[in-house]
Amino acid sequence: MEPYDLRVEQATLTLPAERAGRAPIRVGILADLQCEDVGAHERNAVATLLAQEPDLILVPGDLFQGTPEEFAEHRKPLMELLATLHAPGGVYFVPGDVDTDATIAALRESTDWTILINDVVDVQIRDRQVRIAGMANRASFDVARDLENMPGDADVRIVMSHAPDTVLRMNGRPRADLFVAGHTHGGQIVVPGFGPPITLSRVPRAIAAGGLHRYEGRAIYVSRGVGLERRQAPRVRLFCPPEVSVVTLTSSASGTP
Repeated sequence: MEPYDLRVEQATLTLPAERAGRAPIRVGILADLQCEDVGAHERNAVATLLAQEPDLILVPGDLFQGTPEEFAEHRKPLMELLATLHAPGGVYFVPGDVDTDATIAALRESTDWTILINDVVDVQIRDRQVRIAGMANRASFDVARDLENMPGDADVRIVMSHAPDTVLRMNGRPRADLFVAGHTHGGQIVVPGFGPPITLSRVPRAIAAGGLHRYEGRAIYVSRGVGLERRQAPRVRLFCPPEVSVVTLTSSASGTP
């Protein structure tokens, strides 16, 4: 039952006072849907995240894991489902390990998502500017470094990548407010008192296990994801239920704790 025991994970990150706004910003995260068809679990994940009413939604990759023939078979219901994912500030996607050119082309054709492949975009959310950097999977880290080096202190900055290892490549003054990633699935199997034996990431085990953490002064949220590793991997979760996530960005001057 645990692979389908979907949770809503909530986290709050306090921003510096210079990035204060009239209200917090709610960042929804849908990571690693990683389905091979579209069923009740996938529909529930999308509906559950929409019910949280996020201001913007981040999708850090790995949507469908299957053969090109299987994708062609399930393309229509998958895209119909993903097209329902919307937020006032938009939906932003970076490719993961299993996202093919066909998947990306279908997203461009069927949804109004913004696809970020080594790009930076700005979005206005109420009285605050939010700047989002999206990285191509396992590519250059320049876009994240460029985001941190841009002048100014009043805008909110988010870096999204499929794997959390991006945060390991940063140096200098931590200017990005939040890094967002998926990829690890929280390990899928967690040993109490130890954590996940396998994470397929070089970040510390506690970070790869999921949730909001800090690494050398930088806040990073790693989602445990919605789906499972497919093909020859064991389709199991243990002490690591699937999730959709909301990270609330507030500030010491906004009146919200």
